[in-house]
Amino acid sequence: MTTATIENNWYAIRVTYNREMKVKYEMDARHIENYLPMKYRIRMRGERRIKEKVPAIHNLIFIYTTREKLQEIKQTTTLPIRYIMDRETKTPITIQSAQ
Repeated sequence: MTTATIENNWYAIRVTYNREMKVKYEMDARHIENYLPMKYRIRMRGERRIKEKVPAIHNLIFIYTTREKLQEIKQTTTLPIRYIMDRETKTPITIQSAQ
């Protein structure tokens, strides 16, 4: 077992079909640290301007956990989540905490 599988890392996770918020709520319910970059968007509803918070980058969420735990989550959730893979090393992309 390598150190990468037993230590916590930030993983970039691809979420399909605009289900970023559903994945975030599920990770929150499991008490797993996660980050979903959000932004405000103004849209018009008739004559009114509505300010709403939406994901800044669609289909992407960052999850802070071990690779083993993330693999367990992938197997037990009904939501379609996938690792974003490094093409050269063929391993899931991890993000440094400082970033």
